[in-house]
Amino acid sequence: MRALPIVFLVSLMLAAAGGCSSSEESGQSCSKSDDCPRWVCNCSDGSVGSSAGCIFGKCESGPDACSSLCSGGVASYEPAPTLKGSAECTAVCGAVKAQGCTHGCVHEFCDVLAPDCEASVKAYLQCLAAKVTWDCSSGFAEPQPLGACAIDNSVCGSPADSGVSDAAAD
Repeated sequence: MRALPIVFLVSLMLAAAGGCSSSEESGQSCSKSDDCPRWVCNCSDGSVGSSAGCIFGKCESGPDACSSLCSGGVASYEPAPTLKGSAECTAVCGAVKAQGCTHGCVHEFCDVLAPDCEASVKAYLQCLAAKVTWDCSSGFAEPQPLGACAIDNSVCGSPADSGVSDAAAD
């Protein structure tokens, strides 16, 4: 009997385990995690986070992306709201590229995650585009000076939401 190639066997095992899902929420081609949709992950232990993954050139599904974040299991997941593609996000990405950061723009800055709202993230992005320079020496685009853009709870409609303002104005 001829042995099956290892890649074929691994593919079969991943497919059987649901590891390479081709559902509507995954399978999009990617070259890096930032090309993929981010997921809001509600973990079984009550913690909440966000995750995105590009594995073997395909975006991970919500359950797959969240399982690496939630060690105790995933209670639920949903697509993370984002301003990716908005004028504000595009301005920040343009500023990152103008500083010579070769790592590209990290669109995580553009995600609208609780307790933030769309208005607070837009204000934050406007602040980043206008008030900071970008240090890329660590391998990531980091705004400088740190803390130039700070949280301001008055931007959103309800007190539970948070907003962002220019820290220098406080």
